[in-house]
Amino acid sequence: MSAAGPSRRSLPTPGPRVGIWGTFDVANFGDLLFPRIFERELRRRLPEATVHPFSPRGRLHPVSLDGGSMAEPLGEPTPTRLVELARELDFVAIGGGDIIHSCDDLYAAWYELEPDQADLLRPSMFFVDGLGSDLEAAIPVAWHSVGVPFDLGGEFAERVRRACARRPYVSVRDEPSRARLYEAGVERDVILAPDSGFVLDRLFPLEIIAQRRAGLAAIGAYPPAAAPLVIQGGASLGGFVDGIGRVLGDVLSNGSRPPVLLIETGPCHRDREFADAIAGYLDGCELYRLPSKFTLEDIVTAIAQSCGFVGSSLHGSITAYVYGRPFLILDLLEQSKLSALATITGATSLVRTVSDLGPSLRRVLERGGRASAPRTHLSRLVDSHFDRLAELAESTVSTRPD
Repeated sequence: MSAAGPSRRSLPTPGPRVGIWGTFDVANFGDLLFPRIFERELRRRLPEATVHPFSPRGRLHPVSLDGGSMAEPLGEPTPTRLVELARELDFVAIGGGDIIHSCDDLYAAWYELEPDQADLLRPSMFFVDGLGSDLEAAIPVAWHSVGVPFDLGGEFAERVRRACARRPYVSVRDEPSRARLYEAGVERDVILAPDSGFVLDRLFPLEIIAQRRAGLAAIGAYPPAAAPLVIQGGASLGGFVDGIGRVLGDVLSNGSRPPVLLIETGPCHRDREFADAIAGYLDGCELYRLPSKFTLEDIVTAIAQSCGFVGSSLHGSITAYVYGRPFLILDLLEQSKLSALATITGATSLVRTVSDLGPSLRRVLERGGRASAPRTHLSRLVDSHFDRLAELAESTVSTRPD
């Protein structure tokens, strides 16, 4: 298929049964966007396909941000469970997000589990090993713009090499992730496919956003007229709160400055703690917060209608970029995915120290909400990536086992 547009070739009935596996059951903006964008883009190309999201706990761990669109549980990676999944699906896409790692203990906090319970889930067995070599001979598995957040070594690197060798398609979302795979000894081509969030505006067109903004303003959760400066951060920035708060208070104390909207893109990352702490430094500002039960649409609206975004959320910055809003990436903890985002978007506003925040924020405010037009080559790369996934899914129909 061409990147210019999806194919409309007829499919046998029923169409391919496509599984997408990832952490779509945690309260985090980016993770919950992945399956919605995936389904929209795949079904643009394969209208008769059915898409089935799966996550470690799925509907057993509901989160308010998912809007009721719950994933099915992957469960425990036993041989019996893998066979069950293989019988349900014709093709599996794993991703996106930073899920190619062996740190299964990280999931315990997200799912409110005791360590021994988390050990039974072992999400890396699904995200890295997939269905296993035997089942993948019949049911192809691909990596869908995944992130590799840590260096790989030892036995885990060997697991990754084996998994990549048998996959028909392996794609990562940034250059550091690709470099880590190559450094671990992966010898096949690894495709750089930008995060699917770069086509977010297809899921949330401007007319929907405008309606949502009016609704938020009506309940006092959004400025009625002026575009706000949107600020976000996670609890991991706790050690920088005082410095960030003082800079924000100093820059925004001028009466001509815009209203401020504090948002939480990652409740699972305890964004509320950061927002509550920063609010204490903004007494002189016209301050807003989203309603307690906010949605993905609310987050997108907040950023897309702002005069600028300041935060540590990867998808918060991607949202600002897609909708043409200025943004500052708070990369105070030096995360490779954030520096990679600055590189791929051409952004010069990567903030790595608190001392850089003040001058950078003043430049954003001077732009009055105007930013450079998003680079269309990124959306074209995302289209090429989904074209390839659709081709793989479509090819499974004619070879589907009885």
